[in-house]
Amino acid sequence: MAKRNKTTARKFAFIMDPLERVLVDKDTTFVFMLEAQFRGHEIYFLGLRDLYARGRQVIARARQCELTRRGMTAATVARRLSAIRQLYRFLYAEGQRKDDPAAVLEGPKRVRALPKTLTLSEVDRLLRVATICDPAAPLAVRLRAARLAWGQAEQDAAVHLQAAGTELADIGE
Repeated sequence: MAKRNKTTARKFAFIMDPLERVLVDKDTTFVFMLEAQFRGHEIYFLGLRDLYARGRQVIARARQCELTRRGMTAATVARRLSAIRQLYRFLYAEGQRKDDPAAVLEGPKRVRALPKTLTLSEVDRLLRVATICDPAAPLAVRLRAARLAWGQAEQDAAVHLQAAGTELADIGE
């Protein structure tokens, strides 16, 4: 990264979230840090836990960093690709282009978040709900009853469980 005149360099400290959680396309603090670094200033960052008072003195534990912009997140690439595809579809539909070059472009793969880990008692409760519901009841009724019995609205759960041939008291805690 090119740097400018070092003779007027200053030190800047930024109080922010941890760097690994910064969304580079949306966080203005990151943009300010990049610009200050580009202008030759020293960049430091610290979190709220790195800032405290000792008596009447303010103490800050700041760490120097050097930033680089490596690219866009997968979601940003997907949004921009979607806009490009729409533009070329429009141009093709309006007769402004004879082809659609964006039609062959592949977007980034979506990363699926891992599911929340259930406790042993939650697994037991879920299995009790699954085994108590009448298997002859429609799947939609059984799924809604199980979801409601899981803890959202017990009164509604009782109605849906009764429709599925089960009493809420049969499920237990």
